[in-house]
Amino acid sequence: MSSIRERSGKLVFDFTYQGVRCRETSKLVNTPANRKIANEVLSHINAEIIVGTFSYEKYFPNSKKVALFSELKDLKVKKDNNILPTVAEFTAVWLEENSGGWRYTYLYKLNGMFNKYILPSLGGINLRALTKSDVLGLRNELVAVKKGDGQKLSSDHVNRIMMKLQAMLSEASERFSIDNVSSSIKSLKKNVIEVTPLSLSEVQQFLELVRDDYHCYFTARFFTGLRSSEVTALKWEDIYLNQSYIMVRAALVNGELINTKTVGSYRKVELNKRVVDCLFVHKKISKFTNESDFVFCTSEGNHINNNNICARVWHPMLRLLNLKPRKMYQTRHTTASFWLASGESPEWIAKQLGHKSTALLFSTYSQFIANNTQNDGERFERFLSQSAIGKEEGK
Repeated sequence: MSSIRERSGKLVFDFTYQGVRCRETSKLVNTPANRKIANEVLSHINAEIIVGTFSYEKYFPNSKKVALFSELKDLKVKKDNNILPTVAEFTAVWLEENSGGWRYTYLYKLNGMFNKYILPSLGGINLRALTKSDVLGLRNELVAVKKGDGQKLSSDHVNRIMMKLQAMLSEASERFSIDNVSSSIKSLKKNVIEVTPLSLSEVQQFLELVRDDYHCYFTARFFTGLRSSEVTALKWEDIYLNQSYIMVRAALVNGELINTKTVGSYRKVELNKRVVDCLFVHKKISKFTNESDFVFCTSEGNHINNNNICARVWHPMLRLLNLKPRKMYQTRHTTASFWLASGESPEWIAKQLGHKSTALLFSTYSQFIANNTQNDGERFERFLSQSAIGKEEGK
């Protein structure tokens, strides 16, 4: 259904054309008179779409979708003449068609994935000429790719790239009535997730030696289990110090505040006394304490850059403590291992971390419970010693 909406005080045309949702922001300010004009224009657009005379360029000459519908027109001509586009040509159309339903950050990531890994190998191949062997060849190339640190792409990373390619090829198969040459290709066996949390004594040493201006930041990371993007996005309006909890409402990805990763990621995180006390002190000495201010910010009040902190603080601290190099994300794993080792309810831990269930919790972290408690099997031993079985065997 088409409509006129408002965004940042300007009127927006919202309609569907050739199966693609189109939202075009006009220069019209949101007033009753301008809304009436916009609705009249929208009526003309709808009428022209129905009779087949609508020209996108006529109404929205500067829109990026002009190129999209031009490409769709070319695809239709090619299809009518039994000529199929190349992988690169159809990928561009597929990404643009779906962009309305995807976050900007996801679309940015997807574009990078295709441009870096898929299109250099397959982009020039016509969809009809593409073979299963071509796709398997790409996967073999991905398995051999080395990142900047010399490490190869993980199986999970390769599988994610292949899944996006398969999604695009599935759409091409349906649209052009061709075989999906990737449909029978199975995922690689997943690598074991590398979880290298710090011990409690290592965390204490870290916090004793880290720079004062990063003490609270790392205290929050080590004892809340928040993701990097969630810590960076925290504002004072999300912090309820007197009630000892945080509301995780947003994430900061590529400099943009977006909704949390999943519905489960939007959550209430209970805080221990150490974190509450640290945040109280941090707020007292901070220059930026309005509700809309970032909790952890630069001297100008802007959001911090996790990559910068990782390079300038995290890795130097690990070297100082003679600890094995690891990603800063391991602070989240550290929190989870502490909670499990202390006997907290798995359901509560999963909720704190934003997991939908305890399945991921056990598959990822259970291996560290024994290392932290050093008493696996003792409860069962006590149970046997107090039972008839234990008494019988002790005779």
